[in-house]
This record gives sequence, structure tokens and C-alpha cells, in this order.
Amino acid sequence: MIRTLSRLTSASCFVTAFLFLAACSKGNPVVGNWKLVDIDYSRHIETIDPEMRQAFINWDATQRVNVVNKTFFNFEEDGKLKLKTTEFGGGEELNGGTWYLNESKDSLYLNSTDNEFFGLKALGNDTLVLDSGDQPYRKLILVRQ
Repeated sequence: MIRTLSRLTSASCFVTAFLFLAACSKGNPVVGNWKLVDIDYSRHIETIDPEMRQAFINWDATQRVNVVNKTFFNFEEDGKLKLKTTEFGGGEELNGGTWYLNESKDSLYLNSTDNEFFGLKALGNDTLVLDSGDQPYRKLILVRQ
């Protein structure tokens, strides 16, 4: 009786876990509207020639004013990407493109004005951290809108 109960409990846990994973995998967690809230260039700064490092740090400070909290990604279900940014002159720039996740859902590919891919380092319901893995090394931190 105890052995049968144990098997039923194990089977029940397996079925519950399977149904939970199946429910979580429905849809795509990247789909939706996201705002860029931070760019982390710390890893890239380490690779820059010390004589050029301060110039990059100054450029990054300017970029933050123009880009952070002013760049929006809309990842649509059909793989279309809408990217809204602020131009350095103050106007708004809209770009289109496409996006997709690789089969293991650990890399995000963006095809827009540039073709880039990012590793998904963290994905919560409301936070997405994209790691470039290539130079310039950077992490983009996005929050769901």
C-alpha cells in the first residue's frame, strides 16, 4: 500500500511538474513591450586601451542621457520588431526589423539596423537582461512596460 501510494505521489508530482512547464512554455516570454533602463559596459571598459578609456566613459555618459529610459522594444508574436529611440538631435526615431529566439531559448537574435545576438542572462516576468558576448561587450537591461 505504501509503495503504491509512493508511486502515485511520484507520478502525481511528475504530471504536475510537466503541466506546469507546459503552461509556462506557452507563448513567448519575450513578446511584449520593453523599455531599456540600463546599459552596462563595465566588461567592455576593461578591454579598452587606457589612453582611450576616458573618451569611451564620456561617450557612454552622453549615450545614457539620450538612450536609457528613451529606447523601447516591441517584440511582436509574429517575430516583428519595432524599436523606438530618441535621436541625438532630440527627435524620435522608429526602426523595424525582426527577432527570434534560438531553439534552446537562451539567445535572442535581432535583425534591424544592425544584426546582433544576445545571450539571455536573466528573464523574469518583468526583467530581461541581454548580454552581447561580443565587442563591444555590453548588457542591456530592459523592463516590461
